[in-house]
Amino acid sequence: MSDYQLTCTNHSRMHGCFVLFGVPPRIDASPHIVSLAWHVRPAAPGTSVTFAWSDTLSFVWGERHLIGRRRRFRPSEEVIGDFDRDNAIDIDRDDYGAPAFANLRTDGTRGALTIRQLNARFEHMIYHGVALGGAPLLISRFHANVTTDFIVEPGRIFVHFGDQCTGEAIEPDNLGISQLVEFSPSRPSRSVILGPDNIIRPSDRDD
Repeated sequence: MSDYQLTCTNHSRMHGCFVLFGVPPRIDASPHIVSLAWHVRPAAPGTSVTFAWSDTLSFVWGERHLIGRRRRFRPSEEVIGDFDRDNAIDIDRDDYGAPAFANLRTDGTRGALTIRQLNARFEHMIYHGVALGGAPLLISRFHANVTTDFIVEPGRIFVHFGDQCTGEAIEPDNLGISQLVEFSPSRPSRSVILGPDNIIRPSDRDD
């Protein structure tokens, strides 16, 4: 069963996609954390799409692959985490030189998922980060001997209308107008409308 649901309606004349993404809080100490196009669904004028997801958090690592002309992150490993328990993990290389998660534990930064990058070297560039509801949300490039805290707010999701692809890195400040949608246990379902003026607004009626 889904924890959250968002219905997006296109009342504009534009063809494109509704793009959901998360933004790390400004207080986050790491400037290297990248937002990803978390969920993407195409929506023609006059149509609606509905996104649904759980609030399960997990650690991920993987690579960014060039697909067509776009570089997209694809996870290679996922380990379930939690803010209150199992909120820290290491990433190291195994006996064959492959990246791997290890030592899931409870001693990370409170309110964050913490990834400690050990003294490892890889022949290819890898990225690590966090997923929400099984889909990668935020990533950072691997740097040996660095610890990164990922702060995720499952109840705060941004919506944009554009041409991004799932897993593509985005720069929220350069997207133009996006709409923040906030969820809570009492309001797990929300709706937004892309109006004729090409602006996304919350709907007066939540599902």
